[in-house]
Amino acid sequence: MPAGQPRAGLPKAVRLTRAGQFAAVLNRRPAGRSAHFIMYVAPVQPEAQDAKLGLVIGKRSARRASERNLIKRLARESFRHSRQGLPACDIVLRLIRAFDLPAFPSRLAIKTACHEEFGMLFHALAAHAGQGQEA
Repeated sequence: MPAGQPRAGLPKAVRLTRAGQFAAVLNRRPAGRSAHFIMYVAPVQPEAQDAKLGLVIGKRSARRASERNLIKRLARESFRHSRQGLPACDIVLRLIRAFDLPAFPSRLAIKTACHEEFGMLFHALAAHAGQGQEA
């Protein structure tokens, strides 16, 4: 990365990093589900400004480290693009089903599926938050 160019990643302030933060969110009912992921959401203090993201991508569902890293990178990228429309809450995305080799023979197929699923989950959360504010 060239010097002076801003970093495109997520700042630590919008990531869940401690076990207690994850436990508080994972103890709630799932807020959304896709073919491969479950999304858990927990409300935060009223003074909180941003949504925060946590990821649970285990070896049981994604054996290779490169696949786990790809999924995490895609989730963070999708969250970064959707963050402005999301309510202030803590979000945990958990991979629950592996991307089978016959159905997803390439990394491009996995990328496409992840982008669609993350987009659907974040869009549903933003739409649900928008309905709550209008009422």
